[in-house]
Amino acid sequence: MIRIQLHEILGRCKNAGQRLTLPVLAERCGVEYLVLWRWANGRVNSTNHELLSALCREIGCTPGDLLAYIPDEPDA
Repeated sequence: MIRIQLHEILGRCKNAGQRLTLPVLAERCGVEYLVLWRWANGRVNSTNHELLSALCREIGCTPGDLLAYIPDEPDA
């Protein structure tokens, strides 16, 4: 399973001394808030490369910082 870690990153990210929020980040990335909210909360089945690139640019991170691989639990 791929887990999106945007909320964790934003919790640590400061924008001119203030916490960077999803609405502000959506505006800076040029996407609707709901699109970014769905992505951040794992409510999408695919990743838009342009959005991923914009997030990395605005936050100053890499795709590997935003996405984590969590192995599925083996069936018992």
